[in-house]
Amino acid sequence: MHLTKAPLDLKHVSTITVSINDQPYIIAETLSIEGLLLAQNIAINSVAVVCNSQVVTKGQWKEQRCIEGDSFEIFAVVAGG
Repeated sequence: MHLTKAPLDLKHVSTITVSINDQPYIIAETLSIEGLLLAQNIAINSVAVVCNSQVVTKGQWKEQRCIEGDSFEIFAVVAGG
């Protein structure tokens, strides 16, 4: 999983700071969790998300907005046996 520093042009957008896997990121304050993942070029079909020590189900990703100080842990799902 590859994370990038906010690729969006945030000069004219209100921003917040969140933590992703213990690294600070400045993002648009209107992003949902799904938007955050897409903005970071993360394949949304192969990850699990924990926000502030709570698992966030995939069904919540579009509705749940990121807020100042959120701490995300993003885990790559690996299949195997």
